[in-house]
Amino acid sequence: MIELNNLNGYVILMGILPYENIDFLKKIMKAYLSTSLSESYGITLLEALNAGLPIIGLDVPNANKSIIVIMKEDMVQLIKVIILIMQII
Repeated sequence: MIELNNLNGYVILMGILPYENIDFLKKIMKAYLSTSLSESYGITLLEALNAGLPIIGLDVPNANKSIIVIMKEDMVQLIKVIILIMQII
């Protein structure tokens, strides 16, 4: 999906990383993308908020009001928001 929508310069899939890399990553990240269909207020969202990152997430029950919420059926809108935020920051 990343290549199909020309998001290579915007999205990096990091995989599992050691915890000691978290602070470094928060300093170089421009935004946090949460694609969970169920998690609405997890520790990773709190860490992103603490780092001052804009958060893009899907419309899930009890979603944090600090998140830019995208309807989970609208992946085109999700991609547009990712590109818009990356151009602004």
